[in-house]
Amino acid sequence: MFSFLQFGQSVKNGELTDRFKRDDNDEGLTMKSYTIASSVTERFSTINIQSRLQNNHSYTVKSKLLVHVPEAAFISNFSIVINGSEYVGKIVANEERDEAIRNRTETQLNVEVKFSETNTERGINIFEIDITLEAGGETTLSLTYNELLERRLGLYTQKIFVYPGQVVDTLAVSAIVLESQGFETFSYSVPHSEKSVLLSSVSNPTVNSVLYQPTKKEQTTVSSKGINGQLVIEYDLKHEKDAGNVIVEGGYFVHYFTPSGLKTMDKNILFVIDDSGSMSGTKIRQVRESMLSILDNLNPNDYTNILKFSTSVQTWLPMPAVASSENIAKAKTFVNDNLDASGGTNINDALIEAIQSLKSSSVNVKRAQIIFFLTDGQPSTGITDTEQIRKNVMEENEGFAAIYCLGFGFNLDYNFLKNLAYENNGFSRPIYEDEDATEQLVDIYNEIKDPFLLDVKVNYDSKYVELNSTTNNKFYQYFNGTEIVVAGKLKKSGVLPADTVLVQGLSKDGNLDLKMTSRSITIRPLDENSSNKKLQDIKKIKQLIGKYSTYNNAESEKAKQDAIKLAIENNFITKFTSFVLQVKSPTASRNKVMCTIGFGTAFTAIISLMSLWMF
Repeated sequence: MFSFLQFGQSVKNGELTDRFKRDDNDEGLTMKSYTIASSVTERFSTINIQSRLQNNHSYTVKSKLLVHVPEAAFISNFSIVINGSEYVGKIVANEERDEAIRNRTETQLNVEVKFSETNTERGINIFEIDITLEAGGETTLSLTYNELLERRLGLYTQKIFVYPGQVVDTLAVSAIVLESQGFETFSYSVPHSEKSVLLSSVSNPTVNSVLYQPTKKEQTTVSSKGINGQLVIEYDLKHEKDAGNVIVEGGYFVHYFTPSGLKTMDKNILFVIDDSGSMSGTKIRQVRESMLSILDNLNPNDYTNILKFSTSVQTWLPMPAVASSENIAKAKTFVNDNLDASGGTNINDALIEAIQSLKSSSVNVKRAQIIFFLTDGQPSTGITDTEQIRKNVMEENEGFAAIYCLGFGFNLDYNFLKNLAYENNGFSRPIYEDEDATEQLVDIYNEIKDPFLLDVKVNYDSKYVELNSTTNNKFYQYFNGTEIVVAGKLKKSGVLPADTVLVQGLSKDGNLDLKMTSRSITIRPLDENSSNKKLQDIKKIKQLIGKYSTYNNAESEKAKQDAIKLAIENNFITKFTSFVLQVKSPTASRNKVMCTIGFGTAFTAIISLMSLWMF
């Protein structure tokens, strides 16, 4: 999830490699302390990482540091203290940042963080920090980010990267998790340990904490460069068959919906598999293996079909068939005999035919309609313009099926897959070319294996909630093991009657109304540590970025400007905003320091610490 500092190395093709050659006696900067403090309150995490560095040499030293931030997280603070002078990050729109760079002078120290493109290497954004300290110099770096923990496969998971890059005098990772809903399970594992520690919730059913403090000897035992691993926390909460739980803080609320006791609905699922020439070798073998496992895991009343495509399209059957043992055996034969990897990539025809196949099914009432789409390349045959493909798919689909897009590897247009999924009520996920690719595919299928509800709507009373303030409150499908989260603003601080909240949807047994109980609403005072407003804005920014990326019109420009406004209010780095450091001490302009933060591979987030920009 997060790896803060790594000396003398860079990221290339997903691997750490030496970047700087040093003399034998050059040990670079000395890291005196490395601390990570994590606080999770009702799924919302705030993580602060601090590291203190010293140059104990008689000459200037340059070192490279790496910062790992979860793709779904937002950096909300960055600061550097150099020789007693503190530089604190201020969020500005990218246009303002560019103007600052153009107008800087040689005597100024300009610092900026530029968000450009998301690196999809295991869902992590990687920054590089090149920092140069004069002899005897000292610096402390501090970074804070926020993230909403998602529930997948019945668990909330937090991964904290512990990666100082050297043995450290003081290394500590502390984590506290507060969940008023009550823990059902809670476990954690520390770096370099395969054992998971299960904590009992008997003593305190709503609070759990973890402290990891390896000694220098323990760090050295791992390797000469110290700890290099993850502290992983996994937990689930108690759930009821009701409208969920609401946390009220002052004038803002967050609503978590995870009902239990519902029946699994039947589904029609069509697998659309790219077997073009670029899928040859290991990839097509892993796809075959995953499909054989997935077919065994279909629910008995599901209807399914398989469509493979390259230059042309070939389907297993004209229309979906019930997942009987006989049909599953025939589907496996089709997978083994026909997924052979050759030809071009005709995405348009494949998706259009997939939608038509689903619509032709003889059983469509009260069923989830799902397209499981996997590709490793860009369209090269038939219609190749991605905007035209998106338009054609939307017109053919008309909201009938949810399309889940899986991008295998890195030689593809992942933004195209993101937009395609966004427009068709699904999600997109990268599949990493690794030994566990089969497991990745099966896990993603398992996320959508058991639909519980269709056409979900979360309703609030306009007497108590500003309805135009809420994040998305309509959902095409709800799957077992996931969670729906809605945030919004109240008309009167601290007031949200339970009987004014209602969740509606279509279940296996028909239309379903789930009501809120009074014990499911937690009211807290608004203070400086309150997270509801920040969580609401994070969800809104993500929705606005989705709108901006999907549409190319006046609406997309408005979405961009609204996202910038929210990002500046919350001090968030986004694709539209950047950090520019401002000095807290008037003596800072006399410091001669250069520090750049950039991205190791596809991502180009840059901090250039060359001169001071005064605000």
